[in-house]
Amino acid sequence: MNSNIGSFERKKDLIKNEKTFSGPMGMGLSKSYELKKKKICIYNTINGQEKIILDDKENFCPKNLKNQIKEN
Repeated sequence: MNSNIGSFERKKDLIKNEKTFSGPMGMGLSKSYELKKKKICIYNTINGQEKIILDDKENFCPKNLKNQIKEN
């Protein structure tokens, strides 16, 4: 068995609360999930996908990536 597959399966088991979203023309927040104690937010942008990691899994992902950039 390929060791990469085993690693992927272990990480997949750690992912909780996975949600997908759709926005206008496929832009904006596309997916969020919890990994350990962090919230992962994935956005579709003109330049490709971008990911932000929030330290607290209880936080909500902003609907737009530019809102997150302004807040930091």
